[in-house]
Amino acid sequence: MITLKLGEIGPLVEMLQLALQRAGYETEINGGFDENLEQVVKEFQLANKLTADGIVGQRTWSLLEPYLLGYTTNTEGKVLPFEFDVVPTNIKYVWELVSYIVRGIVGRYPFVESGSIGKSVMGKDLYYIKIGTGDVEVFYNAEHHAN
Repeated sequence: MITLKLGEIGPLVEMLQLALQRAGYETEINGGFDENLEQVVKEFQLANKLTADGIVGQRTWSLLEPYLLGYTTNTEGKVLPFEFDVVPTNIKYVWELVSYIVRGIVGRYPFVESGSIGKSVMGKDLYYIKIGTGDVEVFYNAEHHAN
């Protein structure tokens, strides 16, 4: 995951803001990494025993990951879903968010399978989700774009 810091803008910042909101922190989802968001990130980092530098690097992202997946696991590996929906409707979609959504759906619903049908021209997985085992197959294309 890309490192985010003060001054950054865009959908990955929105994804960060979503994760922090879901984790119980007050932040507006506006796609801008301003001083207020930096302070919220520092609060999250302090609460999770990280260096409170306000920079969202790998360790901070890994602690925010359950809030993007929509679940956590206990010590026995049992999935503990959160109360919110896995699929957000209030932020812009990027591949990283879709990746979390697919993993979150598969993690929360054990009857769902997922995989990749290949790679995009940018080297990113093209996901599929399989639900059910019946004889009839239906294909839905939910998002398709060109670069």
